[in-house]
Amino acid sequence: NGRNVPNYVQSEGHARFRVNFKPKEAAVHTLSVKFNGEPVPGSPFKCRVSDSSQVVISGAGLKMSSLARTAVFTIDPRSAEVTDCIVQVTSPSGSRIPVKITGELPNKVTAEFQPSEVGPHTINVLMDGESVGGSPFTCNIYDVTKVQVTGLDHTKVNRPVTFTVDASQAGEGTLELVVTTAKASVRAEVAARSRGLYDVTFTPHEPIPHFVNITFNEEDVLGSPMILDVGESGLATVKGSGLDGGAVDTPLSFSVDGRGLLGEPHVTVDGPDSVARVSVRKQEEGLYQVTYVPHEVGLFDIRVQWNKRDVAGSPFHPKIVNPARVRLIGGWSSLQDSEGRLELTPREEKRLAFDVSEAGPGKLRSEVTYEGRNIDCNIDQNGSRSRLVFTPPGEGSYEIRLWYADLPLPDMPVFGWAEPASTGDHTRVTLQGHGLTTARCGDQSEFIIDGSAAGPGAPDVTMSGTKADISISLSHQGGGIWRAIYTPMVPGAYLLNVMWSDRQVRGCPLKVNVERVADASRVICSGEGLRHGMVGNDIKSFIDTRRAGPGELTVTCSGPTKVALCDLDDHSDGTFTLNIRPQESGRHALNVKYEGDHVPGSPYTLKVAGAPDPSKVRVYGPGIEHGVLASYQSRFICDTRGAGAGQLTVRIRGPKGAFRVEMQRESQKDRTILCKYDPTEPGDYRMEVKWSGEHVPGSPFVVMIFDTQDELNRYMAGGYSPSGMGRAPSEYYGSIGYGTTYGAVSFGQMSWRGSQAQLAHDHSYSTPRQVKAMAKVRRRSRNMFEPMCCKAPIGLPTGYLSPRPWSPGSRPRVFTSAPNLSSSKKRLSPWHLTPTKGSVYFDVRLDQLS
Repeated sequence: NGRNVPNYVQSEGHARFRVNFKPKEAAVHTLSVKFNGEPVPGSPFKCRVSDSSQVVISGAGLKMSSLARTAVFTIDPRSAEVTDCIVQVTSPSGSRIPVKITGELPNKVTAEFQPSEVGPHTINVLMDGESVGGSPFTCNIYDVTKVQVTGLDHTKVNRPVTFTVDASQAGEGTLELVVTTAKASVRAEVAARSRGLYDVTFTPHEPIPHFVNITFNEEDVLGSPMILDVGESGLATVKGSGLDGGAVDTPLSFSVDGRGLLGEPHVTVDGPDSVARVSVRKQEEGLYQVTYVPHEVGLFDIRVQWNKRDVAGSPFHPKIVNPARVRLIGGWSSLQDSEGRLELTPREEKRLAFDVSEAGPGKLRSEVTYEGRNIDCNIDQNGSRSRLVFTPPGEGSYEIRLWYADLPLPDMPVFGWAEPASTGDHTRVTLQGHGLTTARCGDQSEFIIDGSAAGPGAPDVTMSGTKADISISLSHQGGGIWRAIYTPMVPGAYLLNVMWSDRQVRGCPLKVNVERVADASRVICSGEGLRHGMVGNDIKSFIDTRRAGPGELTVTCSGPTKVALCDLDDHSDGTFTLNIRPQESGRHALNVKYEGDHVPGSPYTLKVAGAPDPSKVRVYGPGIEHGVLASYQSRFICDTRGAGAGQLTVRIRGPKGAFRVEMQRESQKDRTILCKYDPTEPGDYRMEVKWSGEHVPGSPFVVMIFDTQDELNRYMAGGYSPSGMGRAPSEYYGSIGYGTTYGAVSFGQMSWRGSQAQLAHDHSYSTPRQVKAMAKVRRRSRNMFEPMCCKAPIGLPTGYLSPRPWSPGSRPRVFTSAPNLSSSKKRLSPWHLTPTKGSVYFDVRLDQLS
């Protein structure tokens, strides 16, 4: 600000001088130095003055931190004009610990360091060469995993329990302990035996589980909360390491203490898929040693009973593991040098991935030592995969020890050697194989990682999806070439990431589509073409495979002697139209398969009818012959048997409003149709009967109906027409058409109506050729009538007997035995009718052979 700052000059002899001044504010000062009135070279000089008392140091890592975590704190220069910041961290053993500083001055920066031992660490912060206010700081490093709890065994009600908590090796901190049950807290007394060593005593008063919760610096110690099973007084107690777990194929034991009680123990040990053999040995009266050998990994059930009562804590659930089944993905040999040492690089993070899927229920634990002291290492376990991560701090020899469920892995320790090495070029790693893009559920897929041109290194492969992750097995093929194998079980999109020496390979991550396995049971087939069809016509049906996953659809159709032509029209959306062209009539076997498996309903039975043949349709009956209106019987029969599949159409033209056409059949499968049109006026009637659009023999039929018998006789003799003849059809004639289909489509509901008839219980009828037939009906009650018999000459195989006037219950009865139809074994059902004037009239008609 232009003000002078007081200073003084001290002579040090030999033409050397010391200049002293005391700045009053943090700012840039200008130093003008002259000798004999002349500025010395470089004068004036600039001197930046900062105020370190304004610097604020904060963060949890400045006072206390766990050995398992990185200690972090921040440095905020505030308004101080500083250009340099140095942080020095010294461990209890006197070694310097590397510190990583992120950020740029004069803004706020972050300092972090990874402690390697328990105890107070000294942190010295210098800004522009001067210690900030409060520096040096002391950070207490603790290790909660070093807290040990011993002597906590099963007990009984009202029996004091004493156990020991040893935190002497865990560093400085606060130890907290609480004993509870599901109902309330339990009073516990803590007695200090020495620094960090405590005895804890409490007395359970209920035969229920007790929970011991222990924290150190607000972090749960290993195993907390610990469960203590408390049994009833008078019951045996059980204790021993064999209740917690152990290694497969290794004898495990525990003791049953029933001293002072009558009886003896009964013990069973069940594994996931086996029963372990148990040996119970009596050590003294009431005290027994139980030994069992598990032969598989998994969670076991140990049931201990005394006098047929479960002891406290029974059943127990020990975890049986097999440390030998913990497998380094890729194998140790692929990562070792010629001397069998793990290749490491100083200050470069090392990752080792392990597959623990076959090792049983447990967790991986590790310890890495360098020059006789432990270095930081972390285990990340995700499902069946665990990853050991550590960073070698320098060159030299290392030892790696691994435990699974606190049991050492075989061939431990593994030795490593760190030295500067040329880093492999990850950009020269190539990937190839179908497993890089697509895969199918349940099928093994693979791809090749070629690092032969990349130099030293090894791959690390992960495959993650939204619903699940996929485990990948790596095998070294030699020469830097690796084979990756995986078997997906859940469909969806996955990201495949390949790392080479902790560097991502070019092109990764890759998207891999895992397709669903084809499921034939989810294919849907629909359409009439699955049931019946006709020779000469395409038989169509629809097939939907959208829910069945990708797969191959195949269709075959075989007839009695010939194979039908099948054509699939792909709509490109998972749906298909199936067209079948049968070469013959008869039953066909239609096979629809998806990926070689039959779809639901396949093989289908396809009934194929012959082509329609109108010449085989017969039309007969009084309704197609001339007659007198008063006594006219308008019924006639259309017999389509033998005519193949087709549609029957009946169309009648006559005086307008003078008739009503109705059609009826006995059953859905009946090929014989009874038609009736009940004329009410005389005149000429024209009946067209067509089968699949073509006239049947005799069609169209022309029928003349007269008022009197004389008119009919004269017409038959020639020269007479019924009244109304000659008038324009548009004025006096109308037409009604009915249709029904055989063979391809189901019938609709139809009905018929009778006309007024003459009296007679026994009624005879003569056909135009004077063939006589007689039918008899017995009246069983007022409203019930039973057909008895119908006699006719040989050669007339079918007879029809029906009551009139017509009512809903008066459908005709069909006789199928001739000449004496009463001899039929088929009993005909009776009619339930409402008689008119106490009488019921019946019609009998017989088929005529041509």
